[in-house]
Amino acid sequence: MHRPRTARLIAAGILLACLGAGWFGWRYHAEIVPRRYNPFTALHVADEPSFATRFKLMRAGTDAGYCRSALSTSELKAASLPDTMTADGCGLRNAVRIRGGSVAVSAPFTASCPLALSYALFERHVARPAARMHLGADLRSITHVGSHVCRNIAGTSRRSDHATADALDLVAFTTAGGTRVEILKDWQGNDREARFLREVRDGACRLFRGVLGPDYDAAHADHFHLAATGFSVCR
Repeated sequence: MHRPRTARLIAAGILLACLGAGWFGWRYHAEIVPRRYNPFTALHVADEPSFATRFKLMRAGTDAGYCRSALSTSELKAASLPDTMTADGCGLRNAVRIRGGSVAVSAPFTASCPLALSYALFERHVARPAARMHLGADLRSITHVGSHVCRNIAGTSRRSDHATADALDLVAFTTAGGTRVEILKDWQGNDREARFLREVRDGACRLFRGVLGPDYDAAHADHFHLAATGFSVCR
């Protein structure tokens, strides 16, 4: 009478044993699993992103040392900043000042380490390949309109991701050949500029916690809001 229950318990035990063996295999035998696929190995910006990258970025968001170590593998020129608290819900913790990388930026910007790490991956694995694919040229620079400012989300009493330098707003991209693609004027349509921007938006969604653009609302018609914290959203 109790055989079905016993069989289920045995099956559950076998499943748990298999899962446990797999976990230990991935955890302690990283050499048999490529680094980019193993969530237990360090994040290296040069590695092509995989399903494990999201787990590594989550760890970077809670482990300051892990984040700094991963960021050091990037081409970004980053200088550490002291932790500060400027107002309720505003300030910097584990932040850096970014002066560009293999692709120039319109101006240096302040970023939390998790935001800087996602940006480094985005620049290398999304923006640069998309420019070569759709625009036929290398990417020379990325234009932004800021990252760190103590303010609330418009129309609410909730602090913006910008209040802690956890978000960056991008407005344009310029190729080595001088082609400038602006989100405000080039998002609509199906020409190469529009396809480039959609490739960039979709790729950003794999590396940032939140991505808001023209498809979200009128307030984002002219920029991509890339955030390392907050709700998971891709619009």
